[in-house]
Amino acid sequence: MMNIDLDIQYIDRDHRVGTPNSAVRFTSRRARQKFMKSEKAVFEHNKKYKTLYYVFEDLTRNRSEIAYHARQLKKSQDIKVTWTSDGKIFIKHFNDKISVCMQMHDLPKVSPTATNRKTYASAAREPVEHSV
Repeated sequence: MMNIDLDIQYIDRDHRVGTPNSAVRFTSRRARQKFMKSEKAVFEHNKKYKTLYYVFEDLTRNRSEIAYHARQLKKSQDIKVTWTSDGKIFIKHFNDKISVCMQMHDLPKVSPTATNRKTYASAAREPVEHSV
């Protein structure tokens, strides 16, 4: 199975959430962070055995919406990368600057006409015509 160095004594509860999913509650924050950092081992296991195991943080509804919008920005190539850690949403811009988004207004503003980084850059160079 996966080579994750975590003893069973660090798991407080484990219960099913839906058919293939489980929710795990750890005894300490340190144990949870240790497990969450094992994402690389999960990725390698999936690649080697052609499985689909995922590890997600359980975010509040508000933070889940912020993370969703950050993923949409990534999908439309308006930011480089997004991830969550310890309940916080991080985004990495194309200039490699990392920002923490705790509220919706912390997400970068994107031109409504821009659908990705390429069109956003070209839209910044081209004059915009306004009709009255």
